Amino acid sequence: MRLRSVLAALALLGAAPATFAAAWGVGPLRLDLDRSTRSGVINVTNDDATKLNFEIRLMRWSQDENGADRYEPSDDLVYFPRVAVIEPADKRVIRVGSRGEAPQLERTYRLFIEEMPDPTNLPQKGVGIAVKGRFAIPIFVAPAKGEPRGEFVDIAQEKGGVKVRLRNNGNQHYKIDAVTLRSNGAVVKEANGWYVLAGATRAFMVPLTGEECGKLSTVEVHLKGEVQEFRQPITLDRARCGP
Repeated sequence: MRLRSVLAALALLGAAPATFAAAWGVGPLRLDLDRSTRSGVINVTNDDATKLNFEIRLMRWSQDENGADRYEPSDDLVYFPRVAVIEPADKRVIRVGSRGEAPQLERTYRLFIEEMPDPTNLPQKGVGIAVKGRFAIPIFVAPAKGEPRGEFVDIAQEKGGVKVRLRNNGNQHYKIDAVTLRSNGAVVKEANGWYVLAGATRAFMVPLTGEECGKLSTVEVHLKGEVQEFRQPITLDRARCGP
């Protein structure tokens, strides 16, 4: 995946975007580790004309009661290097390996690859150092016997759209690729999906304008995932469609 560092980690420190953008790539976009595949590699390529500096950090990934992603530093996995300097038109391999036996409950992580300022050109003392760009690779350490098991918690019409909550009662994640509303078999609106980790509940909102909602009576909510699909009809109340 090719990134622009202007995507950046502004979120970390609230910094303004850089006035330039360095191009770099990451692949693959996720790692799956299990009893037979205990290690993997991630390639970081520098497509820019100048050398780039990176810091690599492993974070344990969980989801709270509302399905929001949460991260905390972790050394559960072996990974190297933790800092890297990549010359123009070059690449660096990050190696990642799991420890111990297969878990009963899937362990989930994200490896944050963050482009950092050139250490020889740091800002003056007292000025915050902003990460210039980052990408977070999902890493899954599978249980000995994985079983994702999703179910609807509820579906509700809200002003502004339809909200769906799913719970994963299994011991392994599943990924929802897209959430669609269908009428007579045709897609009328679509929203992006995301991962639902083992034991977590996550909400997905499909937006509808008042005009779109007013033209519908009953729609089928369809969630398409990697290994599971979910379908559930809902009758819309036009009085609650909003402006």
